[in-house]
Order: sequence, then structure tokens, then C-alpha cells
Amino acid sequence: HPSYAPEDLPGLLSAACEARANEQSSDSHAQITATIYLPHVNLAVRKAVEERGFELIKYHFGMRIEIQAPPPEQAWPQGVSLRNAVPGQDDRIIYDFIQAAFDWPGRTPPSFERWRGLMVDAYNFDRDLWFLAFHGDELVGAVLCFEYPQYGWVRQLGVAQDWRRQGLGAALLRHVFGVFYRRGHRRVGLVVESGNPKAFQFYERVGMKRVQQYIEYRKILANG
Repeated sequence: HPSYAPEDLPGLLSAACEARANEQSSDSHAQITATIYLPHVNLAVRKAVEERGFELIKYHFGMRIEIQAPPPEQAWPQGVSLRNAVPGQDDRIIYDFIQAAFDWPGRTPPSFERWRGLMVDAYNFDRDLWFLAFHGDELVGAVLCFEYPQYGWVRQLGVAQDWRRQGLGAALLRHVFGVFYRRGHRRVGLVVESGNPKAFQFYERVGMKRVQQYIEYRKILANG
């Protein structure tokens, strides 16, 4: 709380997180890296983590749409069908698909176990908010969402390389807007890297606006 927190609290909290990260590492020979995401306007906390040796890696934009009316039914590309994910059955194919869709120079994908822990094992995982688009037996698109009390959240959206620029990504996103609208949410958000201008422009075309900017900080805690 900005009115009551002691001045050194951000540093104490980040130190506690670093200690916990070291405790959680099961491989003493692995490089242990900590990552922190902060609003760029939070100057006091930014200063604290920088003083602890965290380095600025990249910027992320928080995007949001305010849905004022029920979105229309989506027209899917010919031959594409949609279904919900089946936990346990689809985990690996979704992971492989998302990592391929997010493949760009310099990106290090998370392990399957880490991805599953963050996504499928999340406390608010809901298979009814994970949508898979198939063309025949081929997975060509996926959008993985979570619900929070005040808004809907798009965590990951991917489209196969050969299916891009055919309207599938926009159809998936607008479908999600409709699902959240029927659940009572008028606000849907997501985060996109600032270094990915095509994705940023895509989200703008479907009606989303940039409302926040985050900074990703990273620090190597141990080299094994």
C-alpha cells in the first residue's frame, strides 16, 4: 500500500522471491533465472529491483477491449471446426503447437512441465475457455483463456504459419469476446510484446487498445 509500505519493502520482497526461487530449483547444476514484470510507471519498485541487479529485458503492452454489445457469430474459414481442449489428452499437442506458433529468434521456450504447471494446473483453468481450431485432424489455431472476477483474459493465441492472414486469428479472438460477454464480462485483456509489431497491429484491428506498459526484468541468480 503506497501510504503505509516502508521505503525498503520492494527490495525486501524481491529478495524473498529470489531466495524462494533458489529453494525451488531441483537442479543444482542449472542456471537459475528470475523474471519480474512491472508497470513502467512504478518508479520506486523499478529502482529497487535494478539495485538488486535485475536488468531491463523488454517492454510489453497491456491491451484491452470494452465490449458494448454482443459480438456477431463468427464465420470460420472453410473446413475449420472448433472444439474445447480435453485436459490430459490435448496437453502435449497444445504445448507443441503454441511453441511453434511463438517461435522467433532469441526466444527460449518453457519446458512442457513448466508450461503445464502455469497453464493446465492453474487454479482458474477452465477447459470451456480453451478453444482449438482444426482443419481435418490438423490443429491450425488455438486460443487459451482464463477468467478473473473483473475481466476475461487471453493468455495465449496462436495460428499455424500456413493459416495466417486468412481471418482465423481474428475469428478465434472475436469468438472469445462473445464467450466472455455471455459470461457477463465487458472487458477482455491480454499482453503483447512491444517487439512484435505485427501482433500489436493485429490486436488493434480487432478493436483492442493499448492501456498499460510493462517492463520485463531478469536476473541470473546462479550459474550452477
